[in-house]
Amino acid sequence: MNPVATAPGSDPSPYLGVFCIWEAKMMWKDEIVEEVRRARDEYAAKFNYDIAAMCADIRRRQQLNGRNVVKQSPLLNNQADTAEQSKELSAD
Repeated sequence: MNPVATAPGSDPSPYLGVFCIWEAKMMWKDEIVEEVRRARDEYAAKFNYDIAAMCADIRRRQQLNGRNVVKQSPLLNNQADTAEQSKELSAD
């Protein structure tokens, strides 16, 4: 039995075949990982795998939760602020 799926008439490299056999032997199923993946897929399916719709739902849930959500300013603003602060400190 060939452990590597190949197109008819093609010959996979020997390394690829060994790697796939090794990978198949080393793989095991983690029940928790499988459960998380199943839940993730079910959630994404509710929104037809539309990332914008999923993000909108998450934002809505955050607002309904009532907890404060920390919003980080964009990285470029942080870098500019840090550069300005460095200049101020070095001027002192």
